[in-house]
Amino acid sequence: MKKEYWVIGVIALIAFAFFIFSIFFWSCFGCASPADLMTVENARSYGCGNLLENHCNKTTNEIKIEYFDANKDVRLNEKDTLFELCKNYYGVETEYGCKTKVCGCP
Repeated sequence: MKKEYWVIGVIALIAFAFFIFSIFFWSCFGCASPADLMTVENARSYGCGNLLENHCNKTTNEIKIEYFDANKDVRLNEKDTLFELCKNYYGVETEYGCKTKVCGCP
């Protein structure tokens, strides 16, 4: 009789641990899409990193920012570029300003 209660207790403990783990997992990873995870600073790092890898020779309109609405049109599309990010989030209106002030190109 005691052995049956022990087995039921172990099964209940395992089920409870699985329940807690699944709550933790879904709260951290369940509903997040890549667009939710990208912040302005992450988008800037991605775009400026791409620019610096090319020795600042690319134009900022050539560098697409994926998973972030850089031009604030509420859509993720090919119009989301590093230049739009500089203009809309950093207040820089020129190609030169975007490269030097935002990305640190010489």
